[in-house]
Amino acid sequence: MATARLRKTFRYPDLDSDDGQRGELDEQEQEILIQDLRCQDEKQNAQYKLIFTAIPLISSITYLPFLLVQSLSAPQKIFCFLGIGSLLSTAYSMWKFIPSYLDTKGDRRIRDNNREDGLLKKYLGLSNALVSAFLFLAAYLLGDSSVSKEVLRILYVVPGVIYFITFMVRRAMISVDIGELERLRYDFKGA
Repeated sequence: MATARLRKTFRYPDLDSDDGQRGELDEQEQEILIQDLRCQDEKQNAQYKLIFTAIPLISSITYLPFLLVQSLSAPQKIFCFLGIGSLLSTAYSMWKFIPSYLDTKGDRRIRDNNREDGLLKKYLGLSNALVSAFLFLAAYLLGDSSVSKEVLRILYVVPGVIYFITFMVRRAMISVDIGELERLRYDFKGA
């Protein structure tokens, strides 16, 4: 015999009815939820930090065989060194610098008072972007289309692509601000 499946009809919640379900969280539940979210965010940020620090470091190894080749000209070797430097600075900035969060209005950055903002942090990203743009230009202007030149073109583009990816990952790490949740916490006092 086939069983009939009955569904409960939808009702808008009344203020007078108490079905045992409530939409709000008390202080302890809020604190537990915020701590769980903070823990998840810290784990995810640690994974991102490790992975996106390793990617530039591993990518910089691909330049080493070209530096050992005698047939490369001096400018090409300089471009290889610039590529390695760009990748190493990308890895360093991903590992060392903690991203700063925007305030609730989104117009100014909230800094971590325990970290000192030095010239290195301030100008490393800008100089890395300029070196990446310069290497893009070098890849575009590289004349000969032999196999080794095509590989060099790809290698010249790699630092810019990896810098862009790590830049976007750092922005994704900033987008989750648990401190904002703590400020939105409300004080629910039971009846």
